[in-house]
Amino acid sequence: MRAACCRSSRRTITRTAILPAIRVLSRTDPEGLAGAARLATVNPARALGLTDRGALEVGKRADLIVVDPQDRVGLTMVAGRTVYSNGTLAPVGQPLDTVA
Repeated sequence: MRAACCRSSRRTITRTAILPAIRVLSRTDPEGLAGAARLATVNPARALGLTDRGALEVGKRADLIVVDPQDRVGLTMVAGRTVYSNGTLAPVGQPLDTVA
């Protein structure tokens, strides 16, 4: 299961509405990208009562995908470990040693 989540591709990520929604919100929210990110992360977690996630804070669960303006994945972190960076996929169960 973990390996499958790490094989993110542009097709996989853009099938969801979250990236286009964040892009639009970042242009329309008074707080820009920070406000858009909060609407997509903190607020849903709070609404669902998920106190262990929703923000990038010590002790909270978080997976992270960094994309460029063309929706190309540059970095993927799962459970605080870098599993993909600029075209390099870590072996299953092992983090990448360095982030390029």
